[in-house]
Amino acid sequence: MPHRLLLSGLAIGPALAAVVLPLPVLGTAVTVAIGGATGIYALVASFKSTPNPKTRQSQSLLLPAAHRLADLPDIEAQRRSLNAALSHRDKNLHLGPPIDRNGAIACILRRFLASWAARVPEVLAPDELADLWLLDQVLRASPGDAGRLAQLFLAPGAILALRDEVDQLAAKRAIFDRDHAAYLATQAHWEKVLRGDDSGSLLMSIQSLKVPDIDLWHRIVLEHDPGDPQQRAAALWCLRQRGCDRATVAAYLAFLAADGRLQAAARLGDEVYLDTVHDIIERWNAGFYRVAELALSPVDAVAGDAPRMTATLDELARLTGQRRWPDPHGVFTDYPGRAPGLRSNWSLRDGSLTEAPRLRDYVDLPERAIARA
Repeated sequence: MPHRLLLSGLAIGPALAAVVLPLPVLGTAVTVAIGGATGIYALVASFKSTPNPKTRQSQSLLLPAAHRLADLPDIEAQRRSLNAALSHRDKNLHLGPPIDRNGAIACILRRFLASWAARVPEVLAPDELADLWLLDQVLRASPGDAGRLAQLFLAPGAILALRDEVDQLAAKRAIFDRDHAAYLATQAHWEKVLRGDDSGSLLMSIQSLKVPDIDLWHRIVLEHDPGDPQQRAAALWCLRQRGCDRATVAAYLAFLAADGRLQAAARLGDEVYLDTVHDIIERWNAGFYRVAELALSPVDAVAGDAPRMTATLDELARLTGQRRWPDPHGVFTDYPGRAPGLRSNWSLRDGSLTEAPRLRDYVDLPERAIARA
């Protein structure tokens, strides 16, 4: 009996338009619906067929030769692996965060089981068990291994498309986990402030968080006083972090091109500062900065600054008598994305928190979830 699996309501949030990918597999209509504007992930499954458990049949997802070609573990090992995957529970799901990779895979496996009128892997026939076990492997494998394993399926493109959607969900959850960790670290720092155990400088404070807070780094870089050595040190530390957003780096380089800061440093002989900026430009050109989440306001705020940077680097080479630095490539463009989260409770001058962090400034959650947090 052919079955129909509909995975719907994987809400990735307003940043992604609704997309529906029909995944035909041996007459089985598998649809992954992605979209929504709730700002959280949800998974709702509905089925268009109601197979009779007493006459349960399924059509294989695999090529006829797949069971022979695949290096399958024994049946008991497959069952144990699938039961472990299906038993995943997300300890933070009560907050309403995006679903994690393991949770998304567990939901997909449950939908296949339900479409076969099966509740647990123990009732599956050996071929069905192999179908589900190999699907689980594809969804977890590295890109290269996933591509190889997908060739065992009748519709490898459909299987890989499903895996791509799981990757998107996992990426969204990783961002949530990073930002939630930043909130928890800031909350712990606030408790230290209340005890009078503050670190004493902006740089030491942000280093003590021990987790990335790209929104805080963005504010420090864009709003710091370059004449204050403590604030400048903190901004330069932020700019040298791998997780620093590309928009943050671009804004800083635009400032350098506009305000004569580099030329002034050359005249003063501030080689430490010049070496640091040179390192930032080299990191940019080497592809060091990969995070691209934050928007500039307006998005084209730095788009026209390339000629100014070129002139600045020309003058810098003349002032120092040293080899001219390379221009930062592709930095002066549009930066769309999300608005940076508020970090106004940080005093850049004192390097301390002035009030407790608010969860809503770090992660996008329903109000009821924020109230419980």
